[in-house]
Amino acid sequence: MSTILVTGATGGIGQAICERLAAGGARLIVAARNQVRLESLASTLPAPANGSHEAIPVDMASDAALGEFDRHLATSGLKLDGVVLMPPQPHSSADPMPEPEVWRTLFQISFVGPLSLLKSAIARMEPAPEAGRRCKVVIISGISSAQVL
Repeated sequence: MSTILVTGATGGIGQAICERLAAGGARLIVAARNQVRLESLASTLPAPANGSHEAIPVDMASDAALGEFDRHLATSGLKLDGVVLMPPQPHSSADPMPEPEVWRTLFQISFVGPLSLLKSAIARMEPAPEAGRRCKVVIISGISSAQVL
């Protein structure tokens, strides 16, 4: 049985991915900002053969939330077989030259936060190709460089 972390799990694409992976027997660690929606999603997915899905809230705009997410993964003893990372999409703006604080927020949400979360997830992976155990990272992003820049 695979254990896969899915971020952005409560969005349209994220939920569809979770449904597909759970139907295939994967145990899911679902992550997004809204704890209530995460728990609802985890409870409606087909249960894996041994165990249950887990909901972990995380806000990629918050270093504190990312740190808590990392601590949770590190102390859980989880071994991840994969991660589906969907960075949050920034809200579009008509301002071509925003103030520096807006740039900082955009980069935190679109790059720094997702990369921090990915680092935490990869630390929980233990591939052993010689034994046929591979771990996968899939990044799904609708963010274009033009949107961010």
